[in-house]
Amino acid sequence: MAIRNRCLYDKLIVLTKKVANFLGELPKEQFPTTKETVYLFKDNGCYETAEKTKTSYGWLFLNLREKISQFPELLTCANYMVNTETIRRTFRVEDKNGNPKEIEPILVYDFNLRFVLGRYFEQADSFIFNQQTFNTVYRDLEKFIYRKTVKGVVYSPLENFCFTDEIVLNKNLKIRQITEKEKAEFLNLQKWSTPNLHLRVTNISNMLEYSFSHSRSKKTDRRQYEEIFEDVITSLRLFKNGSVNFHIVSERTDLWQPYSSKGYSCGKHNYVAPLGQRYNLENSEQTTFKRVFNKYRKFQQRNKMNPIGYLNIAIHRFNQGIEEFEVEDKIIDFMISFEAMYHVKMLN
Repeated sequence: MAIRNRCLYDKLIVLTKKVANFLGELPKEQFPTTKETVYLFKDNGCYETAEKTKTSYGWLFLNLREKISQFPELLTCANYMVNTETIRRTFRVEDKNGNPKEIEPILVYDFNLRFVLGRYFEQADSFIFNQQTFNTVYRDLEKFIYRKTVKGVVYSPLENFCFTDEIVLNKNLKIRQITEKEKAEFLNLQKWSTPNLHLRVTNISNMLEYSFSHSRSKKTDRRQYEEIFEDVITSLRLFKNGSVNFHIVSERTDLWQPYSSKGYSCGKHNYVAPLGQRYNLENSEQTTFKRVFNKYRKFQQRNKMNPIGYLNIAIHRFNQGIEEFEVEDKIIDFMISFEAMYHVKMLN
């Protein structure tokens, strides 16, 4: 393992060993635990649930904040991090006016070290120091400190959709089959906030995947890739009959960050459950669909610069008509969409 900052590496080892000895002497009742139901998918598409109890190291290190922050080993490590400019910049502590704020050792613990320690003990699952686990955690910490770019992938399961192959729509975007492991991941991320999600995820076969790479100084614009996914959905609906939509959006990066220790985030798109005929895309149709999507995508990019109102109405009402539950509402939306297509500018 190539170590860029040997001084920080050595100081963190000393701190981790000190904390391990300290935790080993604590009574078990001081360790907060959480219970959760974990969904596991099998190869046949069925799933089973399992109860899992684990130590909540996030809460543990929050509860032990005052004690651990007084350790000489933590103060030594924190002072070194504060006084090293490259590391200091990662804290981004600012005052009300947006100016850099003086950083105290306790803030280093709050903003960084408690997450590093929590991640190590979650993976080690022991109070005996594990060099291999520490090296893995430290490698990710150095990436967070020194890397200038972020690479990642955004996923979204396609509901009511079936395709047995993979379509590469452009260099960053594709439709591919979803794995059973990915189904379980989506389900475990969103099970508390999406009713009956386990029933819907069971029937999902494919997912959208969008890869990105950008500077650390630039924030990922979630709306940007949601718009790309929306363009895929609209293109599919225009291409052939069938109801398809996406709901959950999960972003995973190759850069561990203290406040997102799992390396991914998950959110929900404004969504209407797809109703009606399942959308089946045939292998023989993928070349034609790819051409349709790229034409529609170019149109939307031009449309952003110079909006075409009547076409936007037609597309919006077309999508709304597909998503409506009541037949009467569907008819109204489709008729408005059809009428917008006969705008005087369109005829010209």
